[in-house]
Amino acid sequence: MSRQQKRKAARLAKKGAARDSSASGGGAHAAHVPAAFSDEVAAMLTEAIGYHSAGRLDEAERLYQRIQKQAPDNPDVLHLLGYVAHQKGDSGRAVTLIRKSLARQPDGVEALNNLGLALCALGRLEEAEESFRKAVGLSPDVADLHNNLGTVLQEQGNLEEAESAVRRALELNPDFAEAWSNLGGILREARQYKEAAETCARAVELNPSLPGAHNNLGLAFTALGEWKKAEKHFNRAIGLNPDHAEAFNNLAGLFGRLGRLEDAESCVRRALELRPDYAAAHAKLSNILKRKGRLDEAETAVRRAIELNPGYAEGHNSLGMALVVQGRAEEAAEAFRKAMACETETVYAHTNLILTLHYLPGMTQQGVYEEIRRWNAEYGAPQAEFIQPHDNPTDPDRRLKIGYVSADMKQHPVGFFFLPVISNVDREQFEIFCYANMAREDDFTGKIRAHADHWRDISLMSDDEAAATIRADKIDILVELTGHAGDHRLVMFGRKPAPVQVLGGGHYCSSGLDTMDYILSDAVETPEDEEQWFSETVLRMPHGYVCYGPPDYAPEINSLPALEKGTITFGCCNNLAKINDQVISLWAELLKTIPDSRLTLRTNTLDDEATAQRVLDRFEELGVAPERVALAGGAPHEAFMAHYHGVDIALDPFPYSGGLTTCEALWMGVPVLTMAGDTFAGRHSASHLRNVGLEGWVAETAEAYLALAQEHSRDLKKLAELRASLRDQMAKSPLCDGARYTRDLEAIYRRMWKSWCEAAS
Repeated sequence: MSRQQKRKAARLAKKGAARDSSASGGGAHAAHVPAAFSDEVAAMLTEAIGYHSAGRLDEAERLYQRIQKQAPDNPDVLHLLGYVAHQKGDSGRAVTLIRKSLARQPDGVEALNNLGLALCALGRLEEAEESFRKAVGLSPDVADLHNNLGTVLQEQGNLEEAESAVRRALELNPDFAEAWSNLGGILREARQYKEAAETCARAVELNPSLPGAHNNLGLAFTALGEWKKAEKHFNRAIGLNPDHAEAFNNLAGLFGRLGRLEDAESCVRRALELRPDYAAAHAKLSNILKRKGRLDEAETAVRRAIELNPGYAEGHNSLGMALVVQGRAEEAAEAFRKAMACETETVYAHTNLILTLHYLPGMTQQGVYEEIRRWNAEYGAPQAEFIQPHDNPTDPDRRLKIGYVSADMKQHPVGFFFLPVISNVDREQFEIFCYANMAREDDFTGKIRAHADHWRDISLMSDDEAAATIRADKIDILVELTGHAGDHRLVMFGRKPAPVQVLGGGHYCSSGLDTMDYILSDAVETPEDEEQWFSETVLRMPHGYVCYGPPDYAPEINSLPALEKGTITFGCCNNLAKINDQVISLWAELLKTIPDSRLTLRTNTLDDEATAQRVLDRFEELGVAPERVALAGGAPHEAFMAHYHGVDIALDPFPYSGGLTTCEALWMGVPVLTMAGDTFAGRHSASHLRNVGLEGWVAETAEAYLALAQEHSRDLKKLAELRASLRDQMAKSPLCDGARYTRDLEAIYRRMWKSWCEAAS
């Protein structure tokens, strides 16, 4: 079984949120006093057990220790001392003591059960499973033992056996609320969300005062997108147990999804007050702080999560995300590799590594492609067992059903590239289905949705459900618009739900999938001799691989700032991940070679003071005074575009060039200076500039980049004329001709379909 299939060892730091601690079941401590003890010791033991049952652990432990001095090898006393240690948080000592107990009394069912619980707390899941199985073998009719076995099996990602074990517990005790709650957690993890909610509701019905059942029900409703119900049950769990750290953490996650970041931070900090060693909460705090632009704090928080749990894949992945947005791509790549080395499922950590490699100077196409193919071997290729034949009618000229899958049908680069397509479809020839994989929609989503014949929300669907939905719709050509980026559904494409599958606008590299038939490109993005770096067949669009639809709220173009200031201002609005040390070094050299020139950078991560200071410090180290570099943070999109009112020439980063940012600069009358790279991601700007007729702004080397910057900045009159005419020039170019682009695209779709029909006949 592969790592991805096992999805093993999520560990209590993460999975505890879906459990109820009371589900540890019966056998917490011995219910009898061994006859071998004297009356005095027996009385002491009875008193200790009373304290233990009442939760007065310190008193119980002191009495157990006194008894042990008189009976150092008694298995019951060793077991009870061990269980108290576990309850007080010293599970390592608990394991030592309980194992000594079992060495003297191997058939101690209660000791085996509690040993399993202590091992779970230590993350030693295989040993815990062995202990629970021994207990079940000795007492097969005890529901608690089957329930606990199910819990540890779930922790290891063995969901089928976990479900079987918990269902056996319910056969033995149909009114076992904790088991119903745990079963709901298992079903939720298996993405059977509706069944999970029904099962957790049964637990709540049986025991309305069970905090863990409400917590699990809240998680199920979160997965179903029923936010108000989820919030209600998390709050109910907290009301029943004000110290329920997992419920606070899960409520923080819900608020984060809803964009209520202040509430999210407040909740996760409360979780950490209750459980300072809660690794998952530290990681969640990091993600919230990153979204709030507090990057240094985010990094500190997630490093604490990793310190607490070095094998926590999500922690390493979150660290990588916190680093990459600061422009620290090499460190981020290392973090993503550590996430991949953990035992848990790391499909998105691997995706994040693929993206990050594109930011690293010196990374070769071969190196990137090999990583992409490793991703496919781990996640895409195993989906082949789910592939089924397609019975779509093989009429090459009939009206076709085109499906588009994306997490970015919103105000996003993909949205601005997709709207010109979907709004220009030939409805007589094509029927359009949109499969949206987004947690939330925005106003831009509405613009796209208005042009879709059918809209399907697949964000809460498993790959199996999404693939079944697409098959049921009888899609002929399925187009993926996200690529290796957040919330992609590339694994689902591995199941081949449509006869023809295409990687369309929105990607920056090959999918790596054997089941992706084609990738859309153009002659600049993919020169003729580079097909070997794609698992797909490369199809080149005649006039650019994407088409740009500028927003109607874009500000008007102003006059050239340099005419008023007397100096050239260079600018870049790309994200900081693209602005690596080589880029900064070249830009510093450019500023030094053009006296009195200025540079302005704008991106949301520059709202973080420490990050902004690092950028300024680096320029200063390279001999550029801080007053020559102006930094600005995030802003509403219209204001973001207005930033170009202060820019004369836009500088494109490398080796990952701008895409939408280049289009926006050009639309604002600002020409973009780029250096064409070796990868698809490194040629976006070169492709756009060619389509607008600005080939003279494309350099092949760093030396040529500097020379072009000097050449274009010397002639302010020519630069001003270009600024005044560029929007009109761009509007008339192929880059903004949505109708022309869509006709070209539809012709390619028809060719793809005819090829499939010929092969299927």
